[in-house]
Amino acid sequence: MNIARLQLQGFMSYEQATVEFPRRGIVLVTGPNGSGKSSLVESVAVSLWGNTLRGSSPWTDDGKVVLETFEGLTVECARKRGTTNLIWKHEGDSPGPGAFHAGATATKAREALEHIIGSFDVWRRSAVFSSTDSSAFTLATDKERKLLLESILGLDRFDVALETCRQDYRKAQTEAERHERRLEGLRQELVGVQQRLNDAIRSLAGVPEPEDIGPEPPSSEVLAERQREIQGALRANTTEVASLNGRVHDANRNAAAKQAEIRTAEQQFARVNRGECPTCTQPITEATKAKLQAPVVIAREQAQEADAEAIRVEADLTAQISDLNDEADELRKAEATVKATRASAERDRGEWVKAKVRREAAAKERQRLDDIIAGGQMAAGRVEADLAEAATKAVVLAKAVEELGAVDQVLGLRGVRVQLLARALGGLELAANGWLARIAGDGLRLSIKPYVEKKTGGVSDAIGIEVEGAGGGKGYRGASGGERRRIDVALMLALGEVAAAAHGTTTGTLWFDEVFDALDAEGLGAVCRAVEELAQERCVVVISHRADLVDALGAATHLRLPFAPLA
Repeated sequence: MNIARLQLQGFMSYEQATVEFPRRGIVLVTGPNGSGKSSLVESVAVSLWGNTLRGSSPWTDDGKVVLETFEGLTVECARKRGTTNLIWKHEGDSPGPGAFHAGATATKAREALEHIIGSFDVWRRSAVFSSTDSSAFTLATDKERKLLLESILGLDRFDVALETCRQDYRKAQTEAERHERRLEGLRQELVGVQQRLNDAIRSLAGVPEPEDIGPEPPSSEVLAERQREIQGALRANTTEVASLNGRVHDANRNAAAKQAEIRTAEQQFARVNRGECPTCTQPITEATKAKLQAPVVIAREQAQEADAEAIRVEADLTAQISDLNDEADELRKAEATVKATRASAERDRGEWVKAKVRREAAAKERQRLDDIIAGGQMAAGRVEADLAEAATKAVVLAKAVEELGAVDQVLGLRGVRVQLLARALGGLELAANGWLARIAGDGLRLSIKPYVEKKTGGVSDAIGIEVEGAGGGKGYRGASGGERRRIDVALMLALGEVAAAAHGTTTGTLWFDEVFDALDAEGLGAVCRAVEELAQERCVVVISHRADLVDALGAATHLRLPFAPLA
């Protein structure tokens, strides 16, 4: 990111200022303390990321910073009444045009902007070097160097990923253990269900089928009532037989009377045939004979018909009497049976009631056991289904635990990050020695190791630095102040290169904030030549209190503060 212009209004010590930067070359910023030298780089951090390098708020009141880059990005960050508003516009070809206006929140606008400019930490590590950072790597402990380098390379994200992985790993282990306990509980439950089911099946086999007890025997009261009914029927039968016998007697008497009438009619007819009067026996004429014969014939026929009817009635009544007699015989037999049955009725009914109780108890027990069996079969099916599902999930959880364990190994201190760190250290050593050769000659050389020997034996997972050619064998701490500062600058530049390479950032404006102020005269000249090399490809802003830097960086654009026009 190559900065072209900064416009400051009400920002830190600036009431109103505009600073323009070249695409390539050196800008030297000098001035007394409090004149706003470091405020320039602070304005970049605040306007682009909303962060500060010093940790305190840069705003004194309402203000504004407008930043423009050679890549076509314009950012306006304004502070008004305690609220920050951010508007940006990007017209470049890469990574793509975009714009956020006043309607968007500052947070949303910054999130979108960061996709174009990258993260604050990467910019700070690769483009901003301050005096407070100059010896941070060399004076740090071995473990602190490792943490610092991991942060620069972005490997500290492994810590977040590793902690997340370990949390997931612990959760997965806990879940797997909980699920294994559930599996064991389901297995025991299934054993219990099957045991109860088998017990119910065995018990059912021992319960007899309900016995056939026949119809319910009548009670003594019912039999007595039946006997009374039979006796009543016998009395009615006797009465009806007597009535029918009377009618037979009447029919016989009528038949005898009709026979007498027939004999009288026959006698009269015989007299008429002999020519005698049927009443006075006097002789009669043939005409009278013929006249008297007709009623006699009719009377004889009527008597014969009445006789036949009497015979028929007698026969019918006789048949009815016979049926009634048969019915009476049956009633007498039934009465005898009822009398005989009443003697054992209570005993038989008691046995039948007992049999009924046994039958009902057996049926109830069989139903109870059938219900237990049906419920046990359903429960067994449910538990078996739950067990199958739990077993499948247990396999999944076991696989998850295995995978998370493997991920833990990969993300851990002995995993892939060690290889990445080792490769980065090789690049860091190569770059640091390249810069050291430019600013200190061939007399100094660094050796950076990804581990240090322990006094108790073994190695520590840290980063050690050995210096050859300085300190009389005591390394960095035995070197002179000038040598140490050159080593610091070489490592600082190398770390910037490593950070930029690790995150794929391109060259842009480079800031040195009072980094060179502690260099000796010889070291200053060598460093200035190195800065001039850097400035051939990018803009290098050097902030310093040293007056001799004006001569040492003769080709630099000199910005004197308090603010003055560019020289």
